[in-house]
Amino acid sequence: MGGMAEGLFRVHDEILRLRRERKLQLASREEETRDRRAAVSRMLTRFSRDLAETAGRGRIRRMDFLADLRREVLRLLDSLEADCGGAREALVRLAGARGGPAARIRIRRNRATDGAAAPAPRPPKGKATAERQVAKSKQHQTGRGRGKARRLPRR
Repeated sequence: MGGMAEGLFRVHDEILRLRRERKLQLASREEETRDRRAAVSRMLTRFSRDLAETAGRGRIRRMDFLADLRREVLRLLDSLEADCGGAREALVRLAGARGGPAARIRIRRNRATDGAAAPAPRPPKGKATAERQVAKSKQHQTGRGRGKARRLPRR
């Protein structure tokens, strides 16, 4: 019986030792999990900050590009209008010298010489446009709009 009691004590001590080790391992895993979550949170914060900074710089570059593009387009439109005005004047002079029907051509004024003309009116924004888009969408969905699809006969 003494050998059996010693064996039971040994098994009991081994079970207690394994329980302690398991508690220590669980505690260390929980600590590692907290550390990793904190690291991931810091990393996500850094990514978010970097993304916002990069997006801001990209937006500024795009806005600068668009402003330069607008200026260039307006400059080209002005030069085109001046060229067209000169061509019209030459055509009128030529037609006037010959007395043909082209003498009645109206000469548009040049923005560069007569001051800035009002820009072309833009289509209205807001509720009216939105209502038209909804109406078009409904026509498209019901098939009552232009370009109604035809069904092909079955073979």
